[in-house]
Amino acid sequence: MMIKSIAATLLLCAAACGVMAQPYKTEIKAERGESWWGLFPEGIFPQPFPEDFTISLSGDPESGGIVHMLLSNNGRYVWSSSPFGVEFDGETFIITSQTEQITIEKAGRTLREAYLVCAHKNFRPGGTTPDPSLFSMPVYDTSYELRHAMGDNEVVAYAEKLLEEGFPAGIIVIGDGWRSQNNGYVFDKELWPDPQATIDRLHGMGFKVMLTISCEVPALGRNFINAANDRMLIRELTDNDSDVALYGTNFMGVPIGMYSMDDPRQFAVVNMGYNDIKSRYSFDGYRFGKCEVSPFGSYENRTSAMKKWSSAAETSAMSEVVDDRSLKQFANYVTTMPVGGDKMPGTDYIVTGFTSAGLLGLPYLRGMISPTLTEELAGNDASGAAYLVLQAALPIMGIDFAPWRIKNKALRDAVMDAFEFRKSIAEYMETLVKESGTTAEPIVRHMAYQFPRQGFADCDDQFMRFAVPYSTSRCRYG
Repeated sequence: MMIKSIAATLLLCAAACGVMAQPYKTEIKAERGESWWGLFPEGIFPQPFPEDFTISLSGDPESGGIVHMLLSNNGRYVWSSSPFGVEFDGETFIITSQTEQITIEKAGRTLREAYLVCAHKNFRPGGTTPDPSLFSMPVYDTSYELRHAMGDNEVVAYAEKLLEEGFPAGIIVIGDGWRSQNNGYVFDKELWPDPQATIDRLHGMGFKVMLTISCEVPALGRNFINAANDRMLIRELTDNDSDVALYGTNFMGVPIGMYSMDDPRQFAVVNMGYNDIKSRYSFDGYRFGKCEVSPFGSYENRTSAMKKWSSAAETSAMSEVVDDRSLKQFANYVTTMPVGGDKMPGTDYIVTGFTSAGLLGLPYLRGMISPTLTEELAGNDASGAAYLVLQAALPIMGIDFAPWRIKNKALRDAVMDAFEFRKSIAEYMETLVKESGTTAEPIVRHMAYQFPRQGFADCDDQFMRFAVPYSTSRCRYG
């Protein structure tokens, strides 16, 4: 399949005189039977690109994650460190750039050769990877189940319940409900009288523990009032041109403000809070919430802020960044990729996202679903079990709701089998991660990547065999 039209517009002003610079243009004739991948690290579009395809791209990270890279199954690739635009009429690519003359490179005869040559030439992995246990152990996110009651007793009870129900110990993620509403990045003394004792207790049960660090400031206490008065939160204009510090509500429905990471003062507050927590307690790792920036800041400041936020995550061996728009290739942290909106996406959508990201140098991913979708899955045995079984076959087995909610015996048995399967491939997954950090090979691979010139180039409905045993797709792996 070919792209019929990819349209991209990048508006930049000439630095000296404010006049629009004339873009560089490159025309590339598509070869017969050539299919193309790239650009989108999420599964929002089937890949390789279908014929009827129109999208507007921008270099602004606020517009969504775009990697300016194209790969073909004929061994050709296009790559740039700067945003570029693409138009394709079915026969010819027209690639435009405001910064450089884009060229097409010939790396070999296959998609794998195109990717590996491009990766080692432009973003060679440095040999460091996220903590391998993120890929070998289930990751239990307590945010949905505990919500308002994010205290030490509740977290310990959650871990105990997992073991009582026969689920293996893994990584416990403490959501963003632990902080004092009056004193910034410190534990609420009523909910967490002795955080280190709780960490030690969870360690003794066989769990590793991650703590969430976010930019949110719940509008419930003195911390929010002081930050708002000091203009230390993202401001939004209202209809009467005044501005307010309320950003919206979090997943628990609590009104919140938000620190802006492109403001040095506000970044310093969050970063100092994180470093203080890190020095006081023996958490195994940290989840960094979505980086928020001011809508009135410059493109350069927003881009810089996102890079600083992800750089902070790199100071922990076990870390995760939610919706990382810096798109740093082969970072030593896990990127959380939003999966679907308020409706469960198809397996093909999820797998497409992981295969597409792997072809862009972003192999270390965890899928995260919305709170609304989590509630739907937690209340439906069939949907919930299908989701948990699928998670067992992805790079990271992320569990977003209590797995003991599955009551149907046959479905519960299928879920337990999935946990056993994950345990059986734990060492294999760790090996794949370590190899990826040096060879750049993706962890989840497209069929055309693994089996070139065998008729899989137009495969956009890959499934895991054990996860979707009833699938009639010829594009199966696992």
